[in-house]
Amino acid sequence: MFLPTAIGGDVYRAYSISKSEVPLSQVTSAIIMERILGMLSICLFPLTLFFFVDDVDSSSRALITPLLFVTLPIVLLMMMFFNKSTNRLGVKLARILPERMEKFTVSLLDTAFAYRDSPSNLSGAFILSVFFQASGLFASFMIMNSLIDISFVHCLFVIPYLWIVSMIPISLGGLGVREGSLIVLLVQLGYPEDLALSVSILMLIHLIIQGFVGWIVYMQKGLQMSALTNLNTNSGR
Repeated sequence: MFLPTAIGGDVYRAYSISKSEVPLSQVTSAIIMERILGMLSICLFPLTLFFFVDDVDSSSRALITPLLFVTLPIVLLMMMFFNKSTNRLGVKLARILPERMEKFTVSLLDTAFAYRDSPSNLSGAFILSVFFQASGLFASFMIMNSLIDISFVHCLFVIPYLWIVSMIPISLGGLGVREGSLIVLLVQLGYPEDLALSVSILMLIHLIIQGFVGWIVYMQKGLQMSALTNLNTNSGR
């Protein structure tokens, strides 16, 4: 969680998986698609409320326009990924890049385009992403509700913003940017500033605990790989 932005972990993940004989371009394409589906699924909840529920308060409705400006380009990006003409144009433009970057970019575009031929896999991934984001939203609501009497509707509108700002490349793991944004949003929705600050600190502690658990798993995996390497080395002797 202390890598640059919230996607710093994705970079390391791509690097780690590519070491297991999976082309880096394919790994990168899969991670990009995962992020796109995640963005769409987390924005799906407030957008659904906005268009299909009449009694959403005006404070929440004021937050919907920026989400639309984020969601629409993502939809357009997916359409570009799955469009044959756009794919060919991207391949042609890649020719101006250095040879290694050209090969990587072409492979990345081709891998992304191949998702068009796997609608069942893509749909399944999106459904899983919706369930994953829903569980995260519910966990965030429970944490916030432990300190302030926040409505679930407000939580649905706040969390997507935190998800988005944490990816802006001006912080480590979104630290500071995410917490500051949470305070601003909660105050805008009418909650006391001191309680908003307390909620942001509690959310940060929750993320640090999650990161610590991930660090333990990572260390265990590293020790297992080291032991396996030593075993193979000794066997070779």
